[in-house]
Amino acid sequence: MMLWLNYRRITILHYLVTVFIYFALSSILLEPKPAVGASAADGWVRIVIVNDEFDSAVSFLKSSIEEEGLTIANEGDVADMMSRTKNAVDEPVTVYEKAHIFQFCSAKLGFKLFAAAPETLAACPLTIFAYELKGKAGDVYIGYRRPPKTTNERVDAAFKEVEALLARIVKRATE
Repeated sequence: MMLWLNYRRITILHYLVTVFIYFALSSILLEPKPAVGASAADGWVRIVIVNDEFDSAVSFLKSSIEEEGLTIANEGDVADMMSRTKNAVDEPVTVYEKAHIFQFCSAKLGFKLFAAAPETLAACPLTIFAYELKGKAGDVYIGYRRPPKTTNERVDAAFKEVEALLARIVKRATE
């Protein structure tokens, strides 16, 4: 009887350890990775890399923007524009396989910004980008430009809300 209880305890312990290791490794391996390029390291841009098809990642991103009650005012195909104009500027390098920017505005945050300082109009519209590098299919970079720090506390408070919104959209799109 004692041998059976010990075996049962070992089996349950083995099971619990196995489950813990599985979840720990899956959260590490499947979690979207923050980008570590020079721009991201400088702190002026936030980027998350997801392993997905570009069109699928963009669909999640659009849905995430719309789930905030926002309307995408403009979607720009940057990769297409660069492809069309690279000969005109004598630039043979193709950086992006696909690259889109999404512009939108939050009226609520816009009013807060403009009331704090009229020149914050320069921060609108808000922009989130998604791109896939040439030759690196399956890694989609999704991110945004961080709002600047200022000496105006009201502007900084509004910019903090802007960044929280952008971070929430990217997080939801990349989970």
